[in-house]
Amino acid sequence: RNSSVLHYTLGNVLKACKKPRDALQVYDMALRLDSKNSVARFNRASVLISLDRYDEALRDLKELRESAPKEAPIYLDIAKIYKKKCKFEKALMNLATARDLDPKNSNYIQSVIDKIRASHERHERVQEDEQHDPDLDPDLEEPDHPNNRASTSTSSCVSMEEWRSPSS
Repeated sequence: RNSSVLHYTLGNVLKACKKPRDALQVYDMALRLDSKNSVARFNRASVLISLDRYDEALRDLKELRESAPKEAPIYLDIAKIYKKKCKFEKALMNLATARDLDPKNSNYIQSVIDKIRASHERHERVQEDEQHDPDLDPDLEEPDHPNNRASTSTSSCVSMEEWRSPSS
């Protein structure tokens, strides 16, 4: 168990030094030594999110949610993933839970909810515009062109500016 804590601490140092892949390896080792180390699992999920490995992070966070259902940061990170995946309703549901669990940060969380609702509305408008645009021919689009449909319709899903907490 002590070795797990040492690995977790080293993982935190590596994460702070902007070495997420190294941190991930060390968090993995900490979890092999103590699979119940919830702080290592939470930080591992955070690193996975930063590496755009959302499905793996979501698995970790859902496992944490089962063992610690009253921890608001778990719901916040789950909401981040759903936001990135354009699953706005699921993101909003998790944010509402986080807000209820953490009343002292409810204003901040509510501001994130409001921003996601705005992103969701923009995302839906873009999709509606694409469906009604007679000049839009998907066969003529270049896959990597910045104005193509995929790039345009997901642009509101990838901005994480609203996740910066007041203390960051």
